Amino acid sequence: MITFAFKNAEIIELLKERGQIIKEEKWDDMAEIDKKINKHKNEHFLDLMTPCSIFVTFQCEEGVNRAMEFNNTV
Repeated sequence: MITFAFKNAEIIELLKERGQIIKEEKWDDMAEIDKKINKHKNEHFLDLMTPCSIFVTFQCEEGVNRAMEFNNTV
């Protein structure tokens, strides 16, 4: 199994803030938080789309050995 991690902590915090605004029904504040989210997305698009870490889980030792051998041959 392969899982990717991204540099998206700031956008997640903005989305949490937006969720809180929706929960509290502060509709006047929605436009402002949406502007912040869009600005961050536009300025950091590549960071949000490019994995910064990959976590790999192997089912057996053979897969680990093949991956290690592949690393040596490349």
